[in-house]
Amino acid sequence: MHPATLCRVCQARHPCLHRHPCHHQPPVCHPPHPPRRSRPADVAALPLSAAIGGSAALTLYSRDETALAQGAQHPLDALWQTVESRRGADPKSSWTAKLLSRGVEKCSQKVGEEATEVVIEAIKGDQVGLIKESADLLYHLNVLWAAAGVSPSQVYAELERREGKSGIAEKASRPK
Repeated sequence: MHPATLCRVCQARHPCLHRHPCHHQPPVCHPPHPPRRSRPADVAALPLSAAIGGSAALTLYSRDETALAQGAQHPLDALWQTVESRRGADPKSSWTAKLLSRGVEKCSQKVGEEATEVVIEAIKGDQVGLIKESADLLYHLNVLWAAAGVSPSQVYAELERREGKSGIAEKASRPK
């Protein structure tokens, strides 16, 4: 069990808090706002059963500031490296290589399927299912990026470009 920490927003003491995306900010009990850095937000490792009030034997793992300071790799960066390492591998021995060998269309189809499954789990209110399907979606999105020649750093740069803009203003600025 992790010690309780004060939320920097409401100053309440909570045993399970989100890490602020800026990494240097104290944790907050409110959902984090969009990332301000070129890598995804970090959250402290939380027992999933505590987070959903059940007894699931799953744990949500991610990096904390100490692990990042020690040079630990973020799970999404590790995922990208794994996907990239499968490029050119034997499709008979690697699911990722098989998807990549089938091209952008198949990879796009898989992203659509996984996105639909994420929506279904969210509507059902199944947090465990939502977490699992979200992980599947992130995996297939990384495979699609690899197949299409897009890197996560390009996507992160676009997120940074949008940072601080109103969502309505940003959408209005897009070409029609």
